[in-house]
Amino acid sequence: MIADETCRRLVSAARAGDQRALEELIRAFLPLVYNVVGSALYRHADTDDVVQQVLLDVVRDLGSLRDPDRFRSWLLVITMREISAHRGRRDREAVRAVPLDDAADLPESGGFEELAVLRLGLHDQRREVARAGRWLDPDDRGLFALWWQELAGRITRQETADALGVNLTHAGVRVHRMREQLENARAVVAALSAERVCAGLTRAADGWDGEPSSLWRKRLARHVRGCGVCTRAEGDRIPVDRLLGDLALVAVPAALAGAALSRLAKTAAAAKTAAAAKTAAVAKTAAATKTTTAAKTSVAAKAATVPVTVKTATVSVAAVATLTAGVVILPGMASTPAVVSTPAAVSTPSTESTPSTPSRTAAPVTLTGTHSLELVATPGRFLASGPELATLAQTRTRRTAFTVVGGMSNPDCVSLRAADGRYLRHYAFRIKLAAPDGSAIFRADATWCPLTGDDGRVTLRSDNYPARVIHYRPDGELGIDETDGTPGFTAASTWIVRKG
Repeated sequence: MIADETCRRLVSAARAGDQRALEELIRAFLPLVYNVVGSALYRHADTDDVVQQVLLDVVRDLGSLRDPDRFRSWLLVITMREISAHRGRRDREAVRAVPLDDAADLPESGGFEELAVLRLGLHDQRREVARAGRWLDPDDRGLFALWWQELAGRITRQETADALGVNLTHAGVRVHRMREQLENARAVVAALSAERVCAGLTRAADGWDGEPSSLWRKRLARHVRGCGVCTRAEGDRIPVDRLLGDLALVAVPAALAGAALSRLAKTAAAAKTAAAAKTAAVAKTAAATKTTTAAKTSVAAKAATVPVTVKTATVSVAAVATLTAGVVILPGMASTPAVVSTPAAVSTPSTESTPSTPSRTAAPVTLTGTHSLELVATPGRFLASGPELATLAQTRTRRTAFTVVGGMSNPDCVSLRAADGRYLRHYAFRIKLAAPDGSAIFRADATWCPLTGDDGRVTLRSDNYPARVIHYRPDGELGIDETDGTPGFTAASTWIVRKG
C-alpha cells in the first residue's frame, strides 16, 4: 500500500487532470478493491465487472472528493456501494439439491475463497476461515472483506466505519457480531469436512441443497454446538485475527488489470473530447451572442429615429428552485395545506407594436417548517425514520416529520432532517438515517434535488447520482434507483407533500 503522502500527492494531481497520476493511483489501489470485492461477492466470476465499475465511478467522481486525505475511505464507500448494487441486480441462481455426503466435494472453483486458497497457499484452519466466509449474511460478507484488510493493516477501523456508513462504536459492534457468526460458520465447515460426518448432522441437514447460506449456517450450527462428535472435529481453533493478519493480497489477474487501465484510458479520452466539444460550443455561443448584440444595437439606433407605438406586455416570472434563509421554493409544487406564493407580474416595455402572450408556468410553493411525504403508490403510507434504514409508516407521527433545509452539498437542492436530528441519506443505494459526520460524501449523499410537476407531487433525485431517485422497491425497501419508465416505478418514486 502506498504511503499517505504519496496518495495525497497522486490524488491532488489526478484531480488537476494529470492522467499519469490517475493511472498510478488506480494501479496502487486496484489490489485492495479487487480483494474486497472478491471476498464480499459470492461468485468470483462477478468480481471483474464490479471492480471495473468501481474504478469508473472513481474516475467520474474524483472531482467531488474535497479532502485528498480521505481518498481511501471514499474509495471503500464506492466499493461497498457497487457490491450492494450488484448483489441486488444479480439473479438468484437455482442450485441442484445434493446429498450431505457429497456437499464437501462440491466444486468451488467459482468462489473467490478458493482462489485465495490456491494463490495464497492456505492450509487447514486458514482454508477453513476462508470457506466459512461463504456462510455469512450478504452484508456480513462485505464486512468480513473489510475486516480482513483491516487485520492485515491495509485499512483502519475508521475507514471500515466510513465504508459501512456508521460511527466507530457501531462498527465495533458489527465486527463483534460478524465474528460470532464467522466462528459458528467455522464450526459448521469443520464438521462437514470431517472424515466421517456425524449422523445427527446428516439428519439436521435434511433438505439442504449443499449451497452455503446464512439460513443453513444457523440450523446446522445449532446441532454442532451441542454435539460432542462435531465439536471434536473442530480441534483447537486458532483465533481468526491470528490466521488472517499476515496474509498477502490475492494478486489481481493481468487480464483484469489491463482491461481496467484500457477502459480508464478510453474514459479519459472521451472526457477530453467532450471537454473540447464543450469549449467549442461555448466559443460558438459567445460568437453568436456577440452577433445578436450587434444586431440589437442596430435596431435600437433605427428605433431612435422612427416613431414606434409602445405597449406594455406582461411577462411572467419563471418558477425556479430558489433557496433563501431556509425557505425552499419548488416550481409547480402544490401541497395541502402548504403556503402558495404567486409572484407578481413584472411589466416591461416591449419593442413590438403588439403585446406578447404571457407564458404559463405553475405557481411555486414556498416550503417552510416540517412536512410529511406520502407515497403515491401506497396512499396513507408516509416516509418514516427507522433505527437505521428509512421505511414507510401508516400513521403520521414524529417519525414521519422531516424539516426541509438547504442542501448540504448543493444550495439549489434540499436536505431532509428527521425529528431526532438525523438526515435522510443514501448509502449502498439504500435510504437510511444518519447523523452528519462532517465528510463531503455524507453531504452529497444527504442532498436531494426535488423534481416537481403540475399535479403537486415531487420526486427526490439524488444530487450525486442524478440518474437515481428515491424509490420504494418491490422487496419493501427504500433505495435510489434508475427509472424503468413504467407507471409502477413512477408511482413508487413520487411523493405528495403534506404539511406538518
